[in-house]
Amino acid sequence: MRKLFIFFVFLSVIIVLLTESCVRQSSFSVGTKVICDAEKVDETGDNFIAENDSSYTFKGGALQSSIVSYNGEFSAMTIGGKSAFAFTNLISNVGPDTYFRVCVWRKTKDDNGVLVATSDKNSADFYIVANDPVIMDSTGWEQLVLDVYTPPDFGINGLKIYVWNNGKDTVFFDNFSIERLSSKVYPEYNYKEGLNLVFDTIDIIKINRKRKEAFGDGVLQIDDNDWIKGIVVDNDIAKKAKMRLKGDWLDHLWGNKWSYRVKMRKGNTFNRMKVFSLQTPAARGFLNEWVAHELFRENDVLTTRYNFVTLSVNNSSRGLYAWEEHFVKQLPEWNSRREGPIVKFSEDAFWQVQKYSIFKGTWYSFPYFEAGKIVPFGENKTVNNSALFKQFKNADILMNQYRQNLKRPSEIFDIDKLAAYYAILDLSHARHGQTWHNQRFYYNPVICKLEPIAYDAYTENMEEHLDISVNDIIFYKVYSQNDESNANFDNLVYRLFKDSLFVSKYFNYIEKFTDPVFIDTFYEDIEQQIVYLDSLLRMEFPNYYFDNELLSKSAAEIRSFLPQLKDLFMSNNYGADIILIDRSENYSDSSAFEDTPEYFVNVYTERSENDSLQLDIRNYFPARIEVVGTGYEKEFITSFFPKPLSVKGYREGYDGVKRIVTADTLANYLFFYIKGSDDTYSVPVLKWPYPEGETPQQKIMKLVDMNNPVFAKVQSGQIDFRNGDIVIDKPLIIPEGYMVNIYAGTKIDIIDSALILSYSPLNIVGTLDNPVEIISSDYTANGITVLQAEGVSTVKNVRFKNLNTLNYHGWTLTGSVTFYESDVIIDNALFYRNQCEDALNTVRSAFELRNSSFEYTFGDAYDADFCTGTVYGCSFENIGNDAIDFSGSEISIVETTINIASDKGISGGEDSKVMVDNVKISRCNIGLASKDLSRVVVSGSDVSECNYGIVLLQKKPEYGPSFMELKDTKLSDLKVVDLVEINSMAIINNDTIIGEKENLSEIFY
Repeated sequence: MRKLFIFFVFLSVIIVLLTESCVRQSSFSVGTKVICDAEKVDETGDNFIAENDSSYTFKGGALQSSIVSYNGEFSAMTIGGKSAFAFTNLISNVGPDTYFRVCVWRKTKDDNGVLVATSDKNSADFYIVANDPVIMDSTGWEQLVLDVYTPPDFGINGLKIYVWNNGKDTVFFDNFSIERLSSKVYPEYNYKEGLNLVFDTIDIIKINRKRKEAFGDGVLQIDDNDWIKGIVVDNDIAKKAKMRLKGDWLDHLWGNKWSYRVKMRKGNTFNRMKVFSLQTPAARGFLNEWVAHELFRENDVLTTRYNFVTLSVNNSSRGLYAWEEHFVKQLPEWNSRREGPIVKFSEDAFWQVQKYSIFKGTWYSFPYFEAGKIVPFGENKTVNNSALFKQFKNADILMNQYRQNLKRPSEIFDIDKLAAYYAILDLSHARHGQTWHNQRFYYNPVICKLEPIAYDAYTENMEEHLDISVNDIIFYKVYSQNDESNANFDNLVYRLFKDSLFVSKYFNYIEKFTDPVFIDTFYEDIEQQIVYLDSLLRMEFPNYYFDNELLSKSAAEIRSFLPQLKDLFMSNNYGADIILIDRSENYSDSSAFEDTPEYFVNVYTERSENDSLQLDIRNYFPARIEVVGTGYEKEFITSFFPKPLSVKGYREGYDGVKRIVTADTLANYLFFYIKGSDDTYSVPVLKWPYPEGETPQQKIMKLVDMNNPVFAKVQSGQIDFRNGDIVIDKPLIIPEGYMVNIYAGTKIDIIDSALILSYSPLNIVGTLDNPVEIISSDYTANGITVLQAEGVSTVKNVRFKNLNTLNYHGWTLTGSVTFYESDVIIDNALFYRNQCEDALNTVRSAFELRNSSFEYTFGDAYDADFCTGTVYGCSFENIGNDAIDFSGSEISIVETTINIASDKGISGGEDSKVMVDNVKISRCNIGLASKDLSRVVVSGSDVSECNYGIVLLQKKPEYGPSFMELKDTKLSDLKVVDLVEINSMAIINNDTIIGEKENLSEIFY
């Protein structure tokens, strides 16, 4: 009885306190609006009375003041301390997903004074604030507006709304109003881009359930079962798609403006994208994100496409959204790269830890960074495509080297792209994306290295990033034992800035990007778009202001600090104050890992032999695990081990405690338990081995030998090959920093699968009477490859015969002669009997190809990807596939002859622009082809004796129809003169052909 009495006394005290703190209203129905102008107080003098309904009162009447007012005679005068709160109102019985709009006018000297809404149950559960004014008048009064959406887990609680003077000076408040609305009313946009997501009632229920679950957990964790089917209505065209919620933190799910991931179904795209995200612009820093993307894009740093669109959900407006490209093959292709895997550190363990810590209210130290698997986007596609799978395994090795500091940055990354990425991060303060679990990397299959992908630059709370000084950001200096949440990642960044080559390139870029001329030119280029987009954003977010001085101010600060920074990096003291934290002791308490074991056990397929798999188990869990068997499905063990196999706990090792076991080939999942526990856990078996060793590019660079006898002289930045006959039977690797000279009369025979790989430009110059010959007498040569050479290569009077392409331990290219990001002039060259996909392949290069011949090629004769250049006076004879094939390029072809090509004479694809003048094409399957948004313009030419004269089609859904125009061009002896797909158009000597054919890609590809 005594305990019961104490309980009721305690309850009574709580009720009294709540009653004293604010005035509770019994109801606040939809459509109700209450205005308090501070003109009336009740008889006690403690409460303001609403102007339009005297039944509503607001705490703070004692603060009524006639010193100044917005209108009428009075306002509420607040002072820090006990007199800091006014207009306090507690609305009872407020349920989940309820919407209120709260407004107040404020007069302040120091920008203090905020509008607050919170739950009376626990302020930590729900607490939102408005501080930035929406409207300011000439007398100094400014209006604050707070849109209040209660979350789906709000329950039936009280909602407390008030103003708070959070400063020391006096702040006046007036004309306080609360209005309950059924939903937020969004502006009417007259904007060219608009989307409508449509899904049925069952799927709405599924999405709502997932959102409520996220609010209960504190984070959104998604899986494959969360996708729903729906329709995307784009410009009045309905397109099938799959959708789900996206975003990790709950700001992506607030109110009714939720974030979505959209995956277009086969054959459909939006803005040439197959997969993209939709989110409130507030979650990405409004225009700052867009500006950062433009900075990255214009400086050739990989980034996602990003822009704005109006969005409706089931025909109900949700206002303006930001759309962002996802990490699929279209991303590198849009950025003029070849398809390659996009990889990341898995975030699953990290977010499970966040969820668990939120639930416990205690933040534990977990090895989630160490345990994070390295995974590709589009895992199934990657694993099932042999070329992509080989590339991914190289990317996996590079990512692991990065995480464990096993190689220098220049051996892992395209170091120029990485340095430019970090320089732009520091200039733009776009640092949210550099956190380890936000990092994304593209594996460039041509150079066998990683490139960073810039995205997710800002958060909703941008001040966290913009107010940090350049000094603090660039140093990444001191991490204490009490601040280790990001220590391992920050040590990654620290190690980059310990590398002299990276630092040198970083300084080159930071000096370039902080130059006032660079900043001014950049802003001039985007100024009109900024003004337009800013006006759209302010329609919905009236208190948002884009700071167009951000980059200029940041650049000035960085420039002023550069001398000091250079001195620091040049000294031996940089990093002396960094504490590398040993957290292994913190992992010893396995009880802190409750409900998380499966997130800390990784299983790799080491190899497959006959009817068994060798599995590599890596345990990052702090306790010993007992492995009991494997299964084809997640829920059932189909193959038990004769007895449980133990794997030690992570506290006993730092790289994940390893054990090799043998299992059957149907093992998709590994099952284990923790000693002393009744629960059994399953984890998927990864289809690839643990990432150890080196990549092919790293292996081959160990073969650099500047004393190679094929060199006659190596000095002063020049390498001269010796004259006469040379046999190369081992890989010949030439590092950057030279000009490589091969002179007239030299004959190089590349045998035994040897190759020439150069990071320096080549100057191979013969004469008409005494050309240079580069052959492979045994047809095994792995080609001649020039990668990222500084300067222009010259190839003149050279004969290339019987060459194959680079194929070294799984590092495979397509051209017997390849120039990547290496400009070249080729004059009077012969490419004869190449044994691979392309006789000549140029990628991301400027070129001139003149007076050269291609004969008896196995595949394509000349293939140019993302290039600019001219083909002049060349001949193509007996070509195994395409004579000339361009992707994403701008090319002129003049006075050239093509005779016999098994596929196309000239092909423009992937948004190419090709000008053809005075060209003769005969005896090809297709004379001229234009596909995927390409434009091919032909004049004064002749196409004869082909199966198809011209073909126009769309092969890839993310592109579009094609165009071709023929002027003064003769088409003769053709089995089919033209095939033009629907939406494509051809003009043949002033006759316009509108496409009527369907699915031509199924015929030709």
